[in-house]
Amino acid sequence: FVRHGLACFRTGMAFAIPTAFFFALLLLRGATLSPLLTGATAGGLAGLVGLVVLEIHCPNLNVYHIVVWHVSVTFVCLAAGLILSSVTFRRWTSNH
Repeated sequence: FVRHGLACFRTGMAFAIPTAFFFALLLLRGATLSPLLTGATAGGLAGLVGLVVLEIHCPNLNVYHIVVWHVSVTFVCLAAGLILSSVTFRRWTSNH
């Protein structure tokens, strides 16, 4: 369970991380009213891209595998986007 799950998690993150940078650049071009929510949105969208890739690629249709490993890609990316945006927002506001 864990060995196959970690393989799926790595595959999902391999697609989600480059996508997160694309979404972050795209969202930074707009008017950022809440930097924390912008980071969480970019991370969540990137995680959904990773989830879609896994749903197309992964042959394991066990519901526990999908809930634990596939959906965790979305939650980890969302949390990472929220944390990274909070750190950069604090750094940006302290400099300006």
